[in-house]
Amino acid sequence: MPLKKRKNGGGQKSEKRKILIIDSVIKSISKNLKEISNNNNLEYTLFKNKSFLIYNYFKKIINILTNKDSYFLYIYKKNIKLINYRKFIKKISNRKFVITGRFHGVIFCILTKTPFLCIESNTPKISSLLNDILKSKQRLVTIEKVKKINNINTYDCTFNQTEIKKINNYCFKARIKIDNMIKTIANDLNDNI
Repeated sequence: MPLKKRKNGGGQKSEKRKILIIDSVIKSISKNLKEISNNNNLEYTLFKNKSFLIYNYFKKIINILTNKDSYFLYIYKKNIKLINYRKFIKKISNRKFVITGRFHGVIFCILTKTPFLCIESNTPKISSLLNDILKSKQRLVTIEKVKKINNINTYDCTFNQTEIKKINNYCFKARIKIDNMIKTIANDLNDNI
């Protein structure tokens, strides 16, 4: 699947050439990232923990399958949450690149084909993901390395052709695996109802 071009917002003020910094679960790294953001006049955003929302999302799917009365209420609430996710994804996809200390920040960058630098979190999830997709950890940096970038606004973080091919390949295969997983879950649920 080819890499899609990311569009600027027509007549709107484009954030494409700007850099976005996303926090980390590690407070000291978040503090440093916020400082880098302030010193370079960059946008800093918090990526709130979505684990609770994801749990509720799957809980509601189960409710839909077992209680048809909750269907319309679920669709209404689901659309509100998707709008928030879409705004965040759009915020990422319109950037020159992203610096993040969050696993899900890296995932959204990969899905939107937005170049990124990342800082390891409190678990090795980020480095494992990079190893799975890119077979390399060159985008994994320390906070010290980010601090040493002389002019972060002119830093070149674009994907090279090899990275683009690996990301496209991984995303293509992931979609197939996800579709198969959802079909398997749906079949298992239907067999047990």
